[in-house]
Amino acid sequence: MADYSNIIVNASMVDDFVFNAKQQYSEERIRQKQDIKRLKFAAEKRVLRTQQKEANKKILAEAQVEEQALRLRYQRCLADLKEAQEKELQAAKPEEVEEIKARQNRELLIFTGRDDKVLKEDQKRETAKLEAENKAELEALEKEYDEKIAAATDPDLISGLKQEKKYAITDLKSNQGHKNAVLTVNQKKEMGLTHYNVSKQRAKKSSMRRNRIIANTAVYIGLTLISIVWLTPFVLILLTSLRTEVDAAGDIYRGMAGYVFKIVDGVPQLGFANYAFLFTDTQFLLWYGNTLLIAVATCLGQAVMVILTAYGLSRLRFKGRKLIMNVMLILGMFPGFLSMLILYWVLKDWGMTEDGAVGGLILVNIASSGMGYYVTKGYFDTISKSLDEAARIDGATRLQVLYKVIVPMSGPIIVYVLLTGFMGPWADFIFASYLAMGHSSAYNVAVGMYQWLTNDMINNYYTVFCAGGVIVAIPVTVIFMFLQKYYVEGVTGGAVKG
Repeated sequence: MADYSNIIVNASMVDDFVFNAKQQYSEERIRQKQDIKRLKFAAEKRVLRTQQKEANKKILAEAQVEEQALRLRYQRCLADLKEAQEKELQAAKPEEVEEIKARQNRELLIFTGRDDKVLKEDQKRETAKLEAENKAELEALEKEYDEKIAAATDPDLISGLKQEKKYAITDLKSNQGHKNAVLTVNQKKEMGLTHYNVSKQRAKKSSMRRNRIIANTAVYIGLTLISIVWLTPFVLILLTSLRTEVDAAGDIYRGMAGYVFKIVDGVPQLGFANYAFLFTDTQFLLWYGNTLLIAVATCLGQAVMVILTAYGLSRLRFKGRKLIMNVMLILGMFPGFLSMLILYWVLKDWGMTEDGAVGGLILVNIASSGMGYYVTKGYFDTISKSLDEAARIDGATRLQVLYKVIVPMSGPIIVYVLLTGFMGPWADFIFASYLAMGHSSAYNVAVGMYQWLTNDMINNYYTVFCAGGVIVAIPVTVIFMFLQKYYVEGVTGGAVKG
């Protein structure tokens, strides 16, 4: 009987080879289709952008040509009008020149679009005409009564006529004043504003300006007072850190006193002896390095944890997502002090307390940072999900979408996460002192400098403590000065929930 086992094995290998080849071919076809689609989309986008540029250039060129044609047509018509007016003046009689000039000036104003000047000229003529009529009417009334008085012979009649003339002139002037007022109001209405509206607008503008000046002055005074209250302690700390006292033996004395700096012979004794002592005769440099290491490692680790958590909860939809968010929200309401005891014993078993407190602080700060995802998630929610879908169509993975699409568009919120992650460990005292527990080599600056404020050391180390406070404040101040814009953008952007 023939042995078909080798044939069966070889056939199975052939089938596997064919299946793998088909699968590879299928995957290669999918990749090629995706590449073709991406290239086609990019080409269409370039063509569309080019067409839009060409269309915009064409529209702009046509508008410029039309504008130039209109300007030339206007100049030509204006030149023709001036030429016709010049010919008319040359052919006019001497007694008609002034009237023709006035009419031509009116025509020019109307042609050039100065209708307001034409209206003002018409109003001036109306006012002059009314004044002439009033004057003529007053002269006729006076002449009539003068003739009656001249013809009368009775003294009582003459006195009565003079009194009547006086009353008649008063009534006439009152009527004329009313006519002038009506004409003025009508003219102002024609110009678009009455005297009442002008006065009201001026009063309103003056009131708004006065209120704005008062409000700005009050705000500036309040901000100045607040600035003084906030800056005074910092200024005093800075001046105290620069204070240097010399005793009778000539030795430098550092300690507490009732003044900021001492004036000797009219010259304040300020110097950097406290700063030199800080870096040479204390462990401040070691504490500062521990704090910097903890802060930098924490801010980087927290940024990774927070960004990953926020991205997952913002972009992915999975079962139990809302439950996880609610649980983290509830857990975040409990103070961290409740977990200090259990954390200490866990870290002690791992050798991350006392001398190893630096590693323990970094681990605790990073491990609990994922629950602070709220602001970052709110910022990610404002980024359109169509970008994710387009990247996924092009074959990008979720991780590639995150660091190639989302992260480049999230600069402000990343700066916010880094700053908050840096500030927490930089100013940490309670948990740091709890973990270090008397081992000065693992202190951060807050715990180490606090030892100088005890009853037996404060009298000798107070000015040194102030110098250390100034050094500690420098990095935070510099960082906020340069990154304040991004910090504000991150907070405001993350506060908007899409």
